[in-house]
Amino acid sequence: MTMQSTSTTHDDLLEGWRQKAWLQRIFLPGDFLDQVSAVGAESLVCHKTTTEYMVMSDRVQTKTVRARDADSYSTDIDYRPQEFKNETLKIMANDRGVACDNCSGRGDVPCPTTMDCGTCRGTGQENVRCTMCDGKGEYVEGRSEYRRSGGLFRDRDFDTDIEHRRRCGECSGRGRIPERCSRCGASGQVVCNRCNGGGAVLCNRCEGVGQLVEGEIITRKFSCSTELTYQLSGLGGNEFKNGLAAKHFKSMTGDEIRQEFQTPADADTVLHRETVHSYDVLSHHYTYGDAQFCLNHISSGSASKYVGSGVPLSKTRTTVGGAVFLTAALAIAAVVILL
Repeated sequence: MTMQSTSTTHDDLLEGWRQKAWLQRIFLPGDFLDQVSAVGAESLVCHKTTTEYMVMSDRVQTKTVRARDADSYSTDIDYRPQEFKNETLKIMANDRGVACDNCSGRGDVPCPTTMDCGTCRGTGQENVRCTMCDGKGEYVEGRSEYRRSGGLFRDRDFDTDIEHRRRCGECSGRGRIPERCSRCGASGQVVCNRCNGGGAVLCNRCEGVGQLVEGEIITRKFSCSTELTYQLSGLGGNEFKNGLAAKHFKSMTGDEIRQEFQTPADADTVLHRETVHSYDVLSHHYTYGDAQFCLNHISSGSASKYVGSGVPLSKTRTTVGGAVFLTAALAIAAVVILL
């Protein structure tokens, strides 16, 4: 772009930058406003192109499922999202009914009509408590004799212990006696509680239907990605000057000038959209002594921002400011340690 001398615009832009860049303003040289001079200006336009892609990938496996589970799968083999969002979809294709491999299509499976008795555990006998020894397996014969002296029991007050413990002969010391099981009549078997003696139960595999559904289960994933490309007047893609960079435009929406869907370049890409936003840029060039610097004003719609590049700073003020900052940081650290 052609350099233009615009002193009025220079003053406005310089003052606008100073109002926003309050921290840098603190470190400007004392004679900055008196010694700064405008060299020229450029009017630039930046176009940001946002390219969105949605890529589809399929993983296919053959699977056999129950009929009601088959209803949970989509059957839309041509499904494509209309919006850019990550999504995973389960699709069943080429499905067909097959006989259940568990019940061979009958809907039920054989079941024993009887089962071991839970009381005697299939032995036909249940162990009951021995009444002779009350389940202890032994009984006491005899008692210890003792004399009472002054109302207190002492070791010397006891005569010889004549108590005898004997193993119970009724239960042979086991404490329990086997008897005929009252529940199964000593057979050890009772009616099966699964089939109630019918000899068959519902097949869990097919839920009694006798049929399963076999098909190709397609796990389809849609993944989105975005690319940003910036085009500044007179430069190549993602090339910048005057201290500008992509980050200065990224935080601003920009004025939309075009949005359209593109024809995908390959079969895996199912959506391809390009959106172009525009930004106006005023780049003003200045000198301060032997130093040259640039101030940029970026605007789009009601939003705007200032970007400075190479702005001269006072070494003295920078040194003092750094010392003040370091002192403050140390003071805060000391307070934190004391707390």
